Amino acid sequence: MEAAIQTVVKVFLKSAKGKESLGGKDFQRLVESQLSNILTDTDSKKAVNEMREGLDANQDGKVGFEEYMKLVGYLATSLSQQRISQEGSDHLEAICSTVLVNHGLGDGGSGVACPNNGPWLNN
Repeated sequence: MEAAIQTVVKVFLKSAKGKESLGGKDFQRLVESQLSNILTDTDSKKAVNEMREGLDANQDGKVGFEEYMKLVGYLATSLSQQRISQEGSDHLEAICSTVLVNHGLGDGGSGVACPNNGPWLNN
């Protein structure tokens, strides 16, 4: 668990390039490079921008560490719920879409969403 926490922090710090938060381009690169196996449409600038705006609690146009951790938490919650239920990819899609929409991180239809399959489905 310690290694996972260190990795989450290192990814943020490297992506932020020494700054306290991720600007639009830095957040786009982080999502594309680190989350493309968990989320779909990570290459869509519009979809990732909408997700960034949903995370941006203080409306400063950037994603700070706490805002970034919300995304990590939402994705971890979705993964955990899927593993517990073991109902397959349709259930994961519903859970992940619900988590993202409920927290303003996606639209549930187009844009950034969970994939129909992912590495965690290979039990």
